[in-house]
Amino acid sequence: MHTADPDLLPAIKANKTSCISSGCHDVVHDVAKLKGAKFWRGDISGIILICLLLGHGPIAFMVVASLGGALFAVGILLYLYSLVSAKSESPEQ
Repeated sequence: MHTADPDLLPAIKANKTSCISSGCHDVVHDVAKLKGAKFWRGDISGIILICLLLGHGPIAFMVVASLGGALFAVGILLYLYSLVSAKSESPEQ
């Protein structure tokens, strides 16, 4: 999209044209307010995983790895099901 018009990308880089006005993006995030935003902290899940595996040996690892693999497979299957079951809408004329 940015390279379709040779003048568009230099204008965006020079801050003369925005991605909203050029039509390549329909949503812009207010990055100035991201410092106050709450994000998910992934380190908590690592601590929980270490606590589960600590002192329980290879069987605990196999259980946690199997659970993670099963959840991953379920996510892939749900995604594929959503693709297959989605109804395509034809544009009205």
